[in-house]
Amino acid sequence: CRANFMENLKDIEFVKVLRKSGCDALSLGLESGNDRIMKYMKKMQKDKDSVLEIIRVLRSEDITPVLYMMIGFPTETKEEMEETIDFVIRLKKEYQCSISGVSVFNLVEHSYVFDNPQEFHITKIHKDSHPALQGYGYKYDIAKGLTRIY
Repeated sequence: CRANFMENLKDIEFVKVLRKSGCDALSLGLESGNDRIMKYMKKMQKDKDSVLEIIRVLRSEDITPVLYMMIGFPTETKEEMEETIDFVIRLKKEYQCSISGVSVFNLVEHSYVFDNPQEFHITKIHKDSHPALQGYGYKYDIAKGLTRIY
């Protein structure tokens, strides 16, 4: 099933109930392996240490974490993106996490980022670009961080 990195996943008794009910894998939106970007995304997980704690508890009950990641979130730097990649490789090697996919950030209408572009250093949303060449979303210009190639 799918879940977020919720605090109750640190509770071994709760995770035991999940396992007893037949849960053997849990899809989780990790999104980033960089603490600043996690906070900027307003993710449920506070930081990498919180992620590690949850993964350790899941693995202790033989539940496989299946991770989804995102790169290219507004303001993300090359170094932060590389930190995410390194973190995911570590999780795969040390905890046998399954990696479901890595996506590139897409700016979609009515999302928090779309509605608050200045907070994410987006200087212009090209509203005539929907759907973007990368699948869906809008092209945008950004003042800080990696730029996206369309």
